[in-house]
Amino acid sequence: MTPQAAFAGHADGSIMLFPPTWVTLHALREYRTVDDALAAVREPAYFTTRMGTEERVPLAIWGGDEAHADEPGPPGARHRLWMGEPPWRYERS
Repeated sequence: MTPQAAFAGHADGSIMLFPPTWVTLHALREYRTVDDALAAVREPAYFTTRMGTEERVPLAIWGGDEAHADEPGPPGARHRLWMGEPPWRYERS
Protein backbone atom coordinates (compact mmCIF):
# COMPACT_ATOMS: atom_id res chain seq x y z
CA MET A 1 0.00 0.00 0.00
CA THR A 2 1.33 3.42 -0.87
CA PRO A 3 1.23 6.31 1.59
CA GLN A 4 -1.30 8.01 -0.68
CA ALA A 5 -3.59 4.94 -0.55
CA ALA A 6 -3.27 4.81 3.24
CA PHE A 7 -4.22 8.50 3.51
CA ALA A 8 -7.20 7.93 1.21
CA GLY A 9 -8.35 4.99 3.35
CA HIS A 10 -7.94 7.04 6.49
CA ALA A 11 -9.93 9.91 4.97
CA ASP A 12 -12.81 7.64 3.92
CA GLY A 13 -12.83 5.76 7.23
CA SER A 14 -11.85 2.35 5.86
CA ILE A 15 -8.60 2.30 7.88
CA MET A 16 -7.45 4.05 11.05
CA LEU A 17 -4.03 5.65 11.22
CA PHE A 18 -2.51 6.68 14.53
CA PRO A 19 -0.26 9.76 14.80
CA PRO A 20 3.15 8.00 14.60
CA THR A 21 2.10 6.02 11.52
CA TRP A 22 0.48 9.08 9.92
CA VAL A 23 3.67 11.16 10.31
CA THR A 24 5.89 8.30 9.07
CA LEU A 25 3.72 7.90 5.96
CA HIS A 26 3.78 11.68 5.46
CA ALA A 27 7.59 11.51 5.33
CA LEU A 28 7.59 8.49 3.00
CA ARG A 29 5.17 9.93 0.45
CA GLU A 30 7.98 11.79 -1.35
CA TYR A 31 9.75 8.53 -2.31
CA ARG A 32 8.73 6.50 -5.35
CA THR A 33 10.18 3.18 -4.17
CA VAL A 34 11.25 1.43 -0.99
CA ASP A 35 14.84 1.54 -2.27
CA ASP A 36 14.59 5.33 -2.66
CA ALA A 37 13.36 5.65 0.92
CA LEU A 38 16.05 3.34 2.29
CA ALA A 39 18.76 5.24 0.43
CA ALA A 40 17.65 8.44 2.16
CA VAL A 41 17.60 6.99 5.69
CA ARG A 42 19.30 9.17 8.23
CA GLU A 43 19.47 8.80 11.95
CA PRO A 44 16.09 7.81 13.36
CA ALA A 45 14.02 10.63 14.78
CA TYR A 46 12.53 10.28 18.24
CA PHE A 47 9.47 12.23 19.26
CA THR A 48 7.93 12.76 22.68
CA THR A 49 4.23 13.17 22.01
CA ARG A 50 2.07 15.47 24.07
CA MET A 51 -1.64 15.62 23.40
CA GLY A 52 -3.53 18.88 23.37
CA THR A 53 -6.38 20.72 21.75
CA GLU A 54 -6.71 23.96 19.87
CA GLU A 55 -9.93 25.34 18.48
CA ARG A 56 -11.53 22.17 19.93
CA VAL A 57 -9.43 20.01 17.58
CA PRO A 58 -7.27 17.24 19.12
CA LEU A 59 -3.55 17.70 18.49
CA ALA A 60 -0.46 15.53 18.73
CA ILE A 61 2.34 17.95 19.68
CA TRP A 62 6.05 17.19 19.38
CA GLY A 63 9.27 18.83 20.52
CA GLY A 64 9.96 22.12 18.81
CA ASP A 65 6.30 23.20 18.84
CA GLU A 66 5.68 26.28 20.96
CA ALA A 67 3.02 24.35 22.91
CA HIS A 68 5.21 21.34 23.85
CA ALA A 69 5.57 21.35 27.63
CA ASP A 70 9.01 19.69 27.83
CA GLU A 71 10.68 20.74 24.56
CA PRO A 72 9.05 24.01 23.50
CA GLY A 73 10.09 25.88 20.42
CA PRO A 74 10.07 29.65 19.97
CA PRO A 75 6.78 31.55 19.71
CA GLY A 76 4.90 30.50 16.60
CA ALA A 77 6.96 27.33 16.05
CA ARG A 78 4.94 24.33 14.90
CA HIS A 79 5.46 20.57 15.07
CA ARG A 80 1.97 19.17 15.38
CA LEU A 81 -0.67 16.99 13.81
CA TRP A 82 -4.24 18.32 13.70
CA MET A 83 -6.47 15.28 14.20
CA GLY A 84 -9.95 16.63 13.56
CA GLU A 85 -12.09 15.50 10.69
CA PRO A 86 -10.03 13.91 7.91
CA PRO A 87 -7.89 14.79 6.20
CA TRP A 88 -5.56 15.40 9.10
CA ARG A 89 -3.07 18.25 8.77
CA TYR A 90 0.64 18.13 9.71
CA GLU A 91 2.52 21.35 10.47
CA ARG A 92 6.25 21.57 10.97
CA SER A 93 8.15 24.83 10.82
